[in-house]
Amino acid sequence: AAALLGVWLLPASVRRGYRFDYADPSVVDAYVAHFVHLEASHFLVNLAGYVVLIGTTYALAVLAGRRTRFRVTFVATFLALPWALSMANVAFSNTGVGFGFSGMVTGVLALLGLETYAYAAATLSLPLERGNAVLVFAVETVLITVALGAGERLVVVGAVSGILALAVGLLVVRTVRRSGVDVTRASRPGYLELGGI
Repeated sequence: AAALLGVWLLPASVRRGYRFDYADPSVVDAYVAHFVHLEASHFLVNLAGYVVLIGTTYALAVLAGRRTRFRVTFVATFLALPWALSMANVAFSNTGVGFGFSGMVTGVLALLGLETYAYAAATLSLPLERGNAVLVFAVETVLITVALGAGERLVVVGAVSGILALAVGLLVVRTVRRSGVDVTRASRPGYLELGGI
């Protein structure tokens, strides 16, 4: 969050200079462009998304006893993902420019899926498989992609998202009931709610 704010406080002309040009890529811009925003609304949406997601992800990691693994994964994500995203943009589009933290927020969303799985498996002792975390991230990614291009259809995308969330919740409840898992640990204040976030 501090890096985002620091870059945002730079003069607009400096920020514009760090946009990633797909036709003329540079190593520095490939990384820095992911922290650049030109409009306040773009900056605030990405900052809010990041703060909510990273806070929840970190809390889940701590409660699951995975603080060290979280730190390693967090650092690896923030070192490698900007370049990976930029190279993907060069590979799939040879025109235009890219900037903004949206791809990084999606990376944190992936971490949230993994930590939600770890939290549920460790703290709530739910009978889950690692594939569940991958499935959650895949569904989240599809929904985000659809939402970005939805425009006026955003209400429909929101309704579909709600239905999918309800279906996943019902699947988890059914799995827990069938497994006979002792869910008394979930009765501690805040634990079940945090898992639901």
